[in-house]
Amino acid sequence: MVAHCIDEPPLLKGCLWGIGRLGVLIGGSLKAFIDEILEVFTGDDVDVLGTAAWAMGEVGFAIAVPSLEKLRVRTEPVRIYIEGNFFEKPLGNWAEEALIKIKTAK
Repeated sequence: MVAHCIDEPPLLKGCLWGIGRLGVLIGGSLKAFIDEILEVFTGDDVDVLGTAAWAMGEVGFAIAVPSLEKLRVRTEPVRIYIEGNFFEKPLGNWAEEALIKIKTAK
C-alpha cells in the first residue's frame, strides 16, 4: 500500500491514514520508506501533517520525533476519522499525542 501511494499527492492523506490504522502491525515494514515518510513533514497541507502526526504515534515511529516536535506549536484544526468517529483538534495536539505515544512505547 505504502509503495503505491506515498508519492501520489491525491492519495497521500489516505495512505497516512492507512499507516495509522494498521499501526504497529506494519511498523517494521515502514523502514523501507523512512525518507518518503519524513518528506511528508516538509509539506504545508495541514490535514496531511495532522494525519502524518497521528499515524507516526500509532506506529511508534521514533525517527519522526524531530518532525513532530516542530509541529507542537501549530494551532490549525485537523479532523481525522478514527474508529468510526471524526475527531478535530489543533495540529499541535495531534503532534503532542504522537510524541507521548512514541516515548511511552519505548
